[in-house]
Amino acid sequence: MKRLLCLLLSFIACLCLWVSPALAQEISPDVSESLEAEVLRLSFDDLPAFESDGFMLGYRDTIFQVEGQVGVDNYDQQIEGYQPPYDPAREWIAGQFPSEVIKMGDLMYTGAGIEQLTMDDIGQLTGLDIENFQLADVPFLQDFTLSDLVGDVPFLGDYALADIPNLADKIGGAGSEDMLSQYLANNPDIGQMTIGNSELGSLQVSDVPNLGATKMGEMPEVGDDVVANVPGLSAAQFGSFPGLEMVGGLIPIAKQDISFGAKEYSGGKATPKPVSGGTNGKETWEPIACVGGCAHIELYDSDISPIKGAWAGSNWMTSKHRVKDGFGVLGAMFNEAGAYRVPFGSTFALQVRGTDEKTGAADWGLAFRVCYRGTPDLGCTAYFMEVPLPITTQEGATILTGVKDGLGGSTQPIKAPDGWEDLRPETPSDVKALIGANTPSGSRGGFGLCGEGPGGVNFQSLAAAFSSIEGDYSSVGAYTGGGYGLGRYQYMTYREDVRASIKAKPGGNTFLAKADAGGGISAAEVEQYFPAADQDAVFKTDQTNNIEQAMGEGFTGSRIIERVGQIHFGGSGAPIDGGWSDTHGRLTLQTYGEELAETYQSVESSSGSDSTCKAGSGSAETVSESLEEMYGFNTSSGPDGGNQACLWSVNKILENAGVQPLGNSVPGNPEPGGQVWVPAAEWDLQNGRGTRVSQSEAKAGDIVIEGGNEEHVGICKNDGCSVVLSNSSSRAAFKWESDITFDGVYGGTPGRIYRLNN
Repeated sequence: MKRLLCLLLSFIACLCLWVSPALAQEISPDVSESLEAEVLRLSFDDLPAFESDGFMLGYRDTIFQVEGQVGVDNYDQQIEGYQPPYDPAREWIAGQFPSEVIKMGDLMYTGAGIEQLTMDDIGQLTGLDIENFQLADVPFLQDFTLSDLVGDVPFLGDYALADIPNLADKIGGAGSEDMLSQYLANNPDIGQMTIGNSELGSLQVSDVPNLGATKMGEMPEVGDDVVANVPGLSAAQFGSFPGLEMVGGLIPIAKQDISFGAKEYSGGKATPKPVSGGTNGKETWEPIACVGGCAHIELYDSDISPIKGAWAGSNWMTSKHRVKDGFGVLGAMFNEAGAYRVPFGSTFALQVRGTDEKTGAADWGLAFRVCYRGTPDLGCTAYFMEVPLPITTQEGATILTGVKDGLGGSTQPIKAPDGWEDLRPETPSDVKALIGANTPSGSRGGFGLCGEGPGGVNFQSLAAAFSSIEGDYSSVGAYTGGGYGLGRYQYMTYREDVRASIKAKPGGNTFLAKADAGGGISAAEVEQYFPAADQDAVFKTDQTNNIEQAMGEGFTGSRIIERVGQIHFGGSGAPIDGGWSDTHGRLTLQTYGEELAETYQSVESSSGSDSTCKAGSGSAETVSESLEEMYGFNTSSGPDGGNQACLWSVNKILENAGVQPLGNSVPGNPEPGGQVWVPAAEWDLQNGRGTRVSQSEAKAGDIVIEGGNEEHVGICKNDGCSVVLSNSSSRAAFKWESDITFDGVYGGTPGRIYRLNN
């Protein structure tokens, strides 16, 4: 991040030597704006032309200038077999602009995140309809061959020519039943057609599936192109680059400057530099300006901020600025909130409730929402349940903002003050009714995992589920992307683990060479070079990694199976519930995962597997029965030898009852999948998994949570919850019997009791 900023500053500093001093004066910092803040508002198009000629040397020439021929010989030896990502050599003449000189390779992987941008992203930043551009009008693509595109663009080679008729027509493939990669393997000359010197240039970006959504970093050929060759990039502000959003806001606090009433900006002009907002009907927060006048506080930088100008002049509107918020089914029911930020993560929002211009004061409050992100996913309401805080700040006060990340501070959540979570109001009955009406028993995917594998996955059932989609041990898939899918799980021959297994067999290298070239592969050869035992070994290792990734992303129960399917189908970078399609267009990432989960559940049910979770709705009665069955079980195999196993042990009780574990869904969980962070369990309970009840309403099997800085969780042993069972750290056993305060060990206040909904 700093590297790119330094690069940009260096270019500007150099430019100041070539142009009139007016530029230096134009971007000089004043009392409220630093040079860094000015830079973030610039784009390459704002930079003036070079007034004199210049040049930069390539790697070898630079080394020769410093170390002579000996240095060059050493360099050549060191990089033998390695192709540098781009050539830094270039020349420019007076009158050329920086965007015509600076190469993409200069900027990628500097921390700016430019390698993460797609053409569609750039179009959104600049208003260009890039999907309707002809390929001939995309300069950086002109030297690309069709084979380059197939290698870079996700799943492009897997498309049947019949599904990409415009492209098929340009390469003489109309009427062919081949996939694109297979067609190019049979017609290698066509793969060498370049965009700039063939009829391919008349195609639109939209004619090439996924091209507009391909990241710049996935197209290594772009490194030698200059910025101007990427449509729209030179017009994008530096501050809009993905990695630069937080440059000036690394400190999660700012200073309150002036408190304004609603008359400020009361005309048709929007309040500038808003840092409050809402989801605007989507899942993620975005800043939303006020038009027509809104009370707000203006901010400036904290004294300890390493980079000045980040917060200067930013405006945080009060909650009287009503914004569109929430998403999904629940968001349709409650879709409006007062403007807010989320510096503590998504559990609750922080709001300025009101301002007083005369005294310079600002009053503060919280807002809560209701979510149901299970199966089915009902989304979240707006942050409509507002609660005042006994906090008033004055001009000059240091206030919590969260980092300035363009997402309301949610990317690096701060621990909330003790007791703030307890201010959450009871979920309204109409919201509960809506959730109940949309989550019928027996709905797809709503099952727990109680196998012996990570996350409770049963590998045998998972293998059978994959086989129902992919084939048997001798299956041979279509030739795509330079290899074949082999066997029961259709692992590709270009995978390193598959190649290592095959190379160990006599004749394995010859077999792989044939597979790489697209030669015919028989079922007998699969059984010879990649037998069932080897397939299963690769499968277990690979799926263990996939399961751990899914758990790390916060998934539990059946959603682990769905996500594992998505990763198997689309790779570790596959977007969650994405719409990427397979070769035949039958399945997307999302539907592949859903089919895998449905089949997994069917296999579990029909096989009578020991890993099939016991039937149960998650009721207190079911949990109570499991509690009696497991009373006193040893927890030494849990976190820290049982010393930090309170949530882990409660989840073992729940799994035995056929209930999904608690604590993996909360955003920002520092121990995803580890089941040790009690606030994450309470987040689940507060967001659809549970209902808060009083002690008089409590039943055996209800969940009890206590504590602020140090938390503990247990289960009510009896109706009325006069006795709570939980893990004993000293004995590493689930047999500590206490009262609802856990005998005062964690603060002495009564525990919060929740009844599981599912």
